[in-house]
Amino acid sequence: MFTMKKLFLFSAFIMAMSFAQAQDYSRDSLLMRIVGADGNTDVVFNFPTFVEMRDGTLLMELPLRSQAENRCIGDWFYKISPQNNSVLDSVFVETDNVFIEDDPLSLLGQNVDKDFRYRYDKGSRSLLAQNPGGNDYIFAKLVYSHVTCAGDKGNTWLRISQFDENLSFQNHNDALMVHLEDTIVERLCSIMLDDDNIILMYLLYGKWNSPIIARVGLDGTLKEKTVFPNLLGNNTSIRGSRTMGVFNNSPREYALFEMVGGPEPFIKYHVIDSLLNYKESIVMENHYGDVYQPYPDIQYTENYPQLDIMLLDDGTFLEVRQYERHNITRNGACIMKYDKTTYECLGNALFESQPIYSNSAMYGYPIGLKKATDGNLYFAYRTNANSSISRGWIGIAKLDTNLNIIWQRYCFGSWYSTIGYLHTYCRMSLTKDGFLIGGNVQMDEEPYNFFLYFVHDDGTIGTPEAEAIVRPYLFYPNPAQTELHLQYSPDVKPTKIELYDLQGRLVRTQSKGLESLNLQGLVAGAYTMRVVLDNGKVFSDKVIKE
Repeated sequence: MFTMKKLFLFSAFIMAMSFAQAQDYSRDSLLMRIVGADGNTDVVFNFPTFVEMRDGTLLMELPLRSQAENRCIGDWFYKISPQNNSVLDSVFVETDNVFIEDDPLSLLGQNVDKDFRYRYDKGSRSLLAQNPGGNDYIFAKLVYSHVTCAGDKGNTWLRISQFDENLSFQNHNDALMVHLEDTIVERLCSIMLDDDNIILMYLLYGKWNSPIIARVGLDGTLKEKTVFPNLLGNNTSIRGSRTMGVFNNSPREYALFEMVGGPEPFIKYHVIDSLLNYKESIVMENHYGDVYQPYPDIQYTENYPQLDIMLLDDGTFLEVRQYERHNITRNGACIMKYDKTTYECLGNALFESQPIYSNSAMYGYPIGLKKATDGNLYFAYRTNANSSISRGWIGIAKLDTNLNIIWQRYCFGSWYSTIGYLHTYCRMSLTKDGFLIGGNVQMDEEPYNFFLYFVHDDGTIGTPEAEAIVRPYLFYPNPAQTELHLQYSPDVKPTKIELYDLQGRLVRTQSKGLESLNLQGLVAGAYTMRVVLDNGKVFSDKVIKE
């Protein structure tokens, strides 16, 4: 049977914790330790999935896996109020007892009892959406079945379940099971609810070069399915080719993205129409100038699409991805703007990683790009790769559609390269007044592993106490030897920088040339830097002089 347990979020509702210098979090920044319904802390999760409910609340889903048993144990669903940013209710939907092992590929070649009938895909793709044909909601994810021996390659299914406003889920046995393939399809790369109430999926199997596109009705019928043999070249990175976006609205078309390696990697768009017919492939390599898409190692452990597109109403589109620069050590996340007819690059906005990584496997990651209610754009990215030696912060910004930055903030992180906050599995969702970001966070073995914070349209995250974790500037390097560099958001103006030693004595003050701070002549050690803005706000940060 389909079992559920209702619990309120947080065994501890953490309202304050250390951030560099014991700075506070408010109700607008939630931190928690994710545990199983039985209190088991030996669990991990992937990306959160968000949907706005009809009553204005926000619903978030987290897939949980047991590390000890190496299997999916269920999904946490959290109902969150956007008015006071608190959790109203939560439901843990346990895995049914026929879902035993969530790594079917590891069972190939073994004699496994046929009673082990279904296994969840252990990837992070799932669909959480309002049901267009009713007042309820749908939750869909990939499952596998009948992995029994070396001669049986298994089956791939899409499982669709429904639930209501009160988070009451239907019985496991009533969920729709849509058969997709007579084999195991290793990756569900993209899943979306399309305009005509159809679930659209992009899957990859084999050696990653033959994508499958499938359209499934909400009634559980497989409408269309097309395999594109060898569409993606053998030189394709599995990370770069694992995303799909809407390329045209009228007529409806989609683009599969492929990264092609070499001395100067480039991107292809493979365009497919609404009937899943291949139309054309567009090579984008000539439009980047000095900015190009890196060709990452396939050993990346991060499972977030590094490439996405957004259509605009003026005949242009935006491309969101990572970037590198030619001949100089710079990398990070970027937004590129293209003409829809000529594919000419009209401009870009670059968001550098800090620290600047010399290891080509370490990049900042785009978290998301969303349209604001006033027609402008919200963008979020994180500056640390999925590495224990790569810590950083999360960057957020508001831009106009010409990619001019209106404001930019650096938040929820550390300014140090090897200590501080490690963010992974981050996703972004719109709210009534702005947007939110949720994901995994870790710092020095602290007993929390999930963060969720809300950003208002003006770049603040609520109360003055909450703003202690937000900076309208970036400073680097830290530690520094002779000079500290500062980079400010375009909506703020600094008036003064002061530097204090550990005894609270003012050792340096500067009111001009505030893009850098001279540290020469100072004794090595820790200092407190105070940045004063023209609006009277003062920010304090710890600076290390080597």
